[in-house]
Amino acid sequence: MDATCTKKNGGGLLKDGTMKKRRMLVSYPRSGSTWMRMMIMNLFGIVSDREDKDSIIPKDCGCTLTTRTHDFSVMRQTNYTKSEEVDEYDGNAILLIRNPFRAIISHRALFEYLRNRPASLNETYIEDEGWGLFVETGITHWERLATDWIRGLKRGGIFYHERMTTDFESEMKRLAIVMGIPLDEKRFECAVSEKKTPIHAIPPEMNYVYPTDPYTECQKLRISQAIDRVQLVLKERNLDPLPVELYEFYEPSEKFCDLDCPVKYIVPVRPPPRPAHR
Repeated sequence: MDATCTKKNGGGLLKDGTMKKRRMLVSYPRSGSTWMRMMIMNLFGIVSDREDKDSIIPKDCGCTLTTRTHDFSVMRQTNYTKSEEVDEYDGNAILLIRNPFRAIISHRALFEYLRNRPASLNETYIEDEGWGLFVETGITHWERLATDWIRGLKRGGIFYHERMTTDFESEMKRLAIVMGIPLDEKRFECAVSEKKTPIHAIPPEMNYVYPTDPYTECQKLRISQAIDRVQLVLKERNLDPLPVELYEFYEPSEKFCDLDCPVKYIVPVRPPPRPAHR
C-alpha cells in the first residue's frame, strides 16, 4: 500500500510490544478500510496493519497501530448469538461503517472478480446468478457486525465512511484524538492532499458497471430495516446516528409497509475466509 506522505515525512513500525492490546479496524468488506489504513499511515507515519499473510512483520509484534478484520465470526456460527471477536479483543476497535447498499454492491464486484476473473462484471447483479442470496447474506453480515461492535465497544470509536469523505479534516482530527496521537501539521496537510487517492482492488480497466439501481423493493425493505435496527443500537449507547441522508438507494422502511416480501433465502453458515488476494 503506497502511503505518499510517509515517503515524504518518514515513518514505519512501532517498537515491538508497544501495543500491549491489539486494536482492531473493523468493517464489513468494501467499506473503506484499505483507504483508512493509508490515511493512518499518512497522518501518523506508523504502519496500521500487516500487509498480507506473507508479511515479514510478526503477527503479534505489537508494532502496528491496528489489525484489520471483517469479523466473519458473525457468519460462521450455526446458532448465532454474538461476535466472537468483540470479546477476544476486549472491544478495542475503530469501527468503520459504510452505507450497506453501496458496500454490498462493491463487495459483490470484488467477490466475482476474485472468484472468476470475468472479462466483465455486467451480469454480477442478476437474481438468477446469485445476487439475491448475496444481498441477504451481505446485509445479515453488515447488521450483525455493526450491532455487536457498537454494543461491545470499550475503547476506540465509530467512523462513518460518508462523513470521512464529506468532512475529511474534522474526521481525521477526531481519529487522532481516538488514537491518542498528536497530529503533525506537515503530515496532516499531506494527508488532506492525498484524501482522494483512488485505491483499486479491482483493475480500473475492467468493465465495472451495474444497473442504475440493482435492488428490488423487497431487498430495499430488508436493508432499510437493518439500518433502522442499527440506528436503535447506536441510540442505546447515545452515539451519533448513521448519516442516512448521505446514503444512495436508501429510503425509509415505512415507504414499503404495504409490500408482501416472503422470506426467500436461508443465510448459509460461512466457512472461515481464505487469505485475501493481494
